[in-house]
Amino acid sequence: MAELTLLSEATDPGRAGLDGIGSAVDEALGLPEGSCDVTWRQCLTGTGTVICLLTTDEAGYPDTDQQTRLHQSLSKALRQSLNQTAVNIQLAVTSRSFTPPLVVSRPIATVVGGRTEIRDDNWAEVSSVIRLDPEQFPAEALSGIEDFSQLEVVFHFDRVPVAKIETNARHPRGNKDWPLVGIFAQRGKNRPNRIGVSRCRLIEVSGHDLHVKDLDAVSGTPVLDIKPYMSEYGPRSATRQPQWATELMRDYY
Repeated sequence: MAELTLLSEATDPGRAGLDGIGSAVDEALGLPEGSCDVTWRQCLTGTGTVICLLTTDEAGYPDTDQQTRLHQSLSKALRQSLNQTAVNIQLAVTSRSFTPPLVVSRPIATVVGGRTEIRDDNWAEVSSVIRLDPEQFPAEALSGIEDFSQLEVVFHFDRVPVAKIETNARHPRGNKDWPLVGIFAQRGKNRPNRIGVSRCRLIEVSGHDLHVKDLDAVSGTPVLDIKPYMSEYGPRSATRQPQWATELMRDYY
């Protein structure tokens, strides 16, 4: 058996639509027809994304191929059920035999302007706006932040497909001249939770808008948290890093 809870700003597509989505899950996971029970909850998700929370009776988690099929099948079924040409989804899978705590984060802001294309280097002087969601927060949520010169920004790499997530070791940027290192020993965007952390310069505050420079996030990126950078949070001892990291970062800013 499997249970799928869908969180969306869209209206419930009805029983026939939910049954179609359930059938797509059954097929993707190789389950008997009718195994997946689907529930729709209409709520604000912040970006129009459909959040898909799947719980199965199977031990462990679906493998990479199953997750890819599941993501594709859900996308197709949701497009048909909602009669839309495109649907952005976020998928989280847990197992009843092993259920770690599930964290669902709602974006607090969105990156506006700056770059639209995804590329690695030359972020220095890129200007953009972090626009706080006015439906969730009054402008006073930013009161006093203008006294800081730098911000720390936590955001979601929402353009990274689930199928592209790395869980093992890889050559940074696919460059075989650099060593094979674990995904947690590098800062690539294809991370298990697709979380990005960056520092940027605060230029101006205007209402719900933070005008910044050097933020390495493209326009439309969902922002999960914003913090003022305080010098006391910097390294308290000398830092070190391997040569490949220095080479990788040479043209980043």
